[in-house]
Amino acid sequence: MNKKVIELDTKVVDLDIIVPFNDVTISKDDSAKLGYNQKTYNGEDLSVVDQMTLMAETLKQSYKDKINYKLYASHSSNISKKSRARLVKAGYTILKGKEHYIPGRTSNKIYAYNNVTDGDYSLIVDSDLLFIKYDDVFTGKTLAAQLRNNMPMWEGDVPPIFGDKSEIVWRYLYSKANIHPPKDPFSDIAGSSHYNNGAILIKNSYKESFKKIILECRDIIMEEFDELNKFPKFRHFLAEIIMSLALIKSGKCETLPSNFNVLTSEWSIGYDWNVVHYGAISNLNKFTMSSVVKNAIKHWDFNKN
Repeated sequence: MNKKVIELDTKVVDLDIIVPFNDVTISKDDSAKLGYNQKTYNGEDLSVVDQMTLMAETLKQSYKDKINYKLYASHSSNISKKSRARLVKAGYTILKGKEHYIPGRTSNKIYAYNNVTDGDYSLIVDSDLLFIKYDDVFTGKTLAAQLRNNMPMWEGDVPPIFGDKSEIVWRYLYSKANIHPPKDPFSDIAGSSHYNNGAILIKNSYKESFKKIILECRDIIMEEFDELNKFPKFRHFLAEIIMSLALIKSGKCETLPSNFNVLTSEWSIGYDWNVVHYGAISNLNKFTMSSVVKNAIKHWDFNKN
């Protein structure tokens, strides 16, 4: 696995920012059952569309006039006329991406890996990101993502086929995917092999090749679904596990800078964060100390309709 941290490269002149989504609001009770953190602002639930329109406003604050970017919203379920109008007004081009890659689920991220946009690179992101600062940097690399420090799948008992060592799971999946494991698997695989799906940067010309790898890894994981599903958090992180395996198998994935796609529970003064991923918590109010977020909220359409 290549752990070299790369800086994003100013040679990117056209960036497609794609948000795969479905128009939902999950109640706090249901979100707890699903292992999902429902986002709120001033005590009110945020839908995915609410999150997307706020993201668009943070981009206007931090990226405008600094890079040529286009916003795309890719959905697979029907969306209301009101939601469509909100997204278009916020600057999104709507893509109807009716393509699911996990049986029985409506995750349509796979559609974003079709080369259907016209930029040089794509940044495929979750809806709950805040773009705080643009450093005049984007990548010249083929593929890049952010590593997580832990593998949530480890929380709980290890299924019988993997014995009593949790690291065996990644070794097993590596062998199924015909991937050579790192030299020190028990320190490397247990943590550094897990990539966060919240922001994946990819060269558009590589998308369709990488899509084939994603689908291959999907098939590998689904073959082992019954055993892997015994992990308490496996079902929630299913898409992320598939993507992590695909990123590793590609042999092209670099690590995004540590201040890009930062999973954090609240805004902290003094941190040099470029992109914040507030999915780890439920209260957006904890980020209003950021001047970018504060100004974005002033223009945000939440509860203004």
